[in-house]
Amino acid sequence: MPRRKMRKRRQRQRLWEMAPVIHTAQAETLAAYDAWISVSYDPVVGNQQTHKCFWLKVTEVYNARRPKNTVPRNVKMLRSHWDRCDRDVKKFCAIYRGEEANYQSGASGADILRAALRVFKDDVGKDFKLVDVWSQVHHLERCTADFGG
Repeated sequence: MPRRKMRKRRQRQRLWEMAPVIHTAQAETLAAYDAWISVSYDPVVGNQQTHKCFWLKVTEVYNARRPKNTVPRNVKMLRSHWDRCDRDVKKFCAIYRGEEANYQSGASGADILRAALRVFKDDVGKDFKLVDVWSQVHHLERCTADFGG
């Protein structure tokens, strides 16, 4: 490899290592889901939009509503955070539905939630930390339909 390319590669690596790691807070995750719901269930546009256009709109809505003292996000940042969170939310939705279907009559929603949290931890190996997000989306069609989590 020519020296010039090696030098450029090292410079990029150094820049990447120096870049601050951005941790998303719970409020940012809630705002991202709120933006996703707003764009997904927009009666004017509906689902007649391309994948790229959809995420551009979600990012635009998110940045307009983002919590105070947070940085604006671009599509790639928002989408990668969404994918990581949504994987766990979908798994938890499926677990909750299973617990709800198998739980004894007379059990409260809190009992079912506790049982679902326990099952999630046993199955996935970590605590489910997105209960606020789940409570915002668990009634939506995407979380009530059967899918392979």
